[in-house]
Amino acid sequence: MTISVTPAGTGPLTERPAWKALEAHHRNIRTVHLRELFARDPGRGERMTAEAAGLYLDYSKNRIADDTLPLLVSLAEESGLRARIDAMFRGEPINVSEKRAVLHVALRAPRGASLQVDGRSVVLDVHAVLDRMTSFANRLRGGEFTAGAPIAQFVLLLQEAHRQGRDVPVNLPADAPVPHAIIEHAPDGTRRDIKAVAERMGLHLFYAPAMRNGAIAPEDRGTAILSTLPLSDLQAIELPFERQRRVALAATIEGTTPSGAAWRLRLADVQIDTSLALTRGGPFAARKRQAEALVEALTMGGPDATLPTVVGGDFNTWLGPQEPALDVMRRAFAEAPDASSHAPLMTASTWRGPLGMRAALDYVFLRGVPRTEAPHRL
Repeated sequence: MTISVTPAGTGPLTERPAWKALEAHHRNIRTVHLRELFARDPGRGERMTAEAAGLYLDYSKNRIADDTLPLLVSLAEESGLRARIDAMFRGEPINVSEKRAVLHVALRAPRGASLQVDGRSVVLDVHAVLDRMTSFANRLRGGEFTAGAPIAQFVLLLQEAHRQGRDVPVNLPADAPVPHAIIEHAPDGTRRDIKAVAERMGLHLFYAPAMRNGAIAPEDRGTAILSTLPLSDLQAIELPFERQRRVALAATIEGTTPSGAAWRLRLADVQIDTSLALTRGGPFAARKRQAEALVEALTMGGPDATLPTVVGGDFNTWLGPQEPALDVMRRAFAEAPDASSHAPLMTASTWRGPLGMRAALDYVFLRGVPRTEAPHRL
């Protein structure tokens, strides 16, 4: 697909006639004080307003005159803004740097709307994902995973979340290795980045990228914390480099109990590398080094290092609960559920692969958290 829209004006923006007219207008008005503008036109406060969709805009308190808006509109028309807006709603790839459509309108479109990209209605895809997210949030809040006890507040510790858009650097160093995408084509054809998920679900987000996510440009992936409660004292922890870059996250949430007592809790989210590290002691030593760095960052004077703490994530411990990295975590977080007291919980597989392969790779570690809190695998 190619962009069929071209600006009506030719040449660079600052060389167009409408821009030149705006420059001349600016020279005439730039030294005029707002007091003088209101003295000349006492009614500007009522006239220079706009209202729509429950929003009220008062732009009278800007250095602007009656002839300013026509000049701005002239520049927009000369630059083909209306045609670009129409192209955006048609799903054309107006984002020339990323060579793809701008789909903000699809994220906000009603269920019955249609926005075609490459012959497919992406609005249907968006609402399919939103329905699944809404269903999960409702099941979680309704107590399906907690023996019927309703959940008002929750936190999600995510690994290998991906991010798209302008926040991702476009340019890469020459010959830089690019990891394969975690998921380039979702089974149902939908892919929503972590920012869109957080925005749609109304959750607070802390995300730190670790690496590019394949050749999709621009897109990266990393760890993320989603929370119904505000996240404070944000901490990104660079783990020792083994095969791929890994960045753990830590943040603090706080609130009050039903009886009114204040509480604070430190959260940490991590994904340990899968490096073989054959020249550096092997994979067990590599994961142990990263676990030790995580513990040091969380316990040696970091933000809120003395708070009750929950650490969760993908430790990639293919040997199981006996791996040295898990021993490091258990020594630092002695209140974590152990394999003897929670055998079904701690040994259950959290990863399933081809040919019936299974492994327990994901763990939760606790420090200073009341033992009445019981972990559950979802």
